Amino acid sequence: MTTAQEKNKEFYELGKKMFDRLKPLKKSNDDDDIQDYVSTKQVNEVYEKIRNNTLEEVAQEFDKMKSFGDTSASFAVYVRGMKR
Repeated sequence: MTTAQEKNKEFYELGKKMFDRLKPLKKSNDDDDIQDYVSTKQVNEVYEKIRNNTLEEVAQEFDKMKSFGDTSASFAVYVRGMKR
């Protein structure tokens, strides 16, 4: 099973590949705007995946805190509920 950090790195690499291979969507004088190369939807999809993986990693850490009992389990459920 891969960790959330590994998944985040995977999604970062995917986003980088998308950025590198896509042609600009519009002509612009400012060459460093990401909006010129990828759509907002593509950026949001990568962002959501990274966010959800990070939240899952936090929830897993709460699951490991057995000494706190139901409190840590409740925090884990709450954090998982924050996923989009």
